[in-house]
Amino acid sequence: MTYDMRRAVGTAALAAAACFLAATAPGSGDISYNAGIYTQAQADRGLKLFTRNCAACHGDMFNGSESGPALSDGPFLDRWKDRTLADLYKKMHDTMPPPPDQPGRLSPQEYADIIAALLMINEMPAGKTELAADPAALARIHMR
Repeated sequence: MTYDMRRAVGTAALAAAACFLAATAPGSGDISYNAGIYTQAQADRGLKLFTRNCAACHGDMFNGSESGPALSDGPFLDRWKDRTLADLYKKMHDTMPPPPDQPGRLSPQEYADIIAALLMINEMPAGKTELAADPAALARIHMR
């Protein structure tokens, strides 16, 4: 590879990295839930939490039941279209698990881990950074 070719490749790589950083920097705008915003390890933790805390109402396979709606595929994605992960986090924190359990009894990180599991089940790609339990960060991630 010639010097000019290496330089062109290096410049293209730097430009791609700059675009990625600009798209994900705080205050830079919205982030897609398709952007690898959770890790596989986080989703695995979320699956365990889901089984213990959510499956009784939402089904073992996120497919819903008489007690709770399906959390996978079209119906779930349609219900949350154009809303943020902060909206989903707030709904989960304020209402889940439902009475007689205690809504809000899980830690913020546990709710974020369950959201990571929901993203995985809905075939959103994992990435290298865990989904933060920070409402301001979650407000930038839109379900589109």
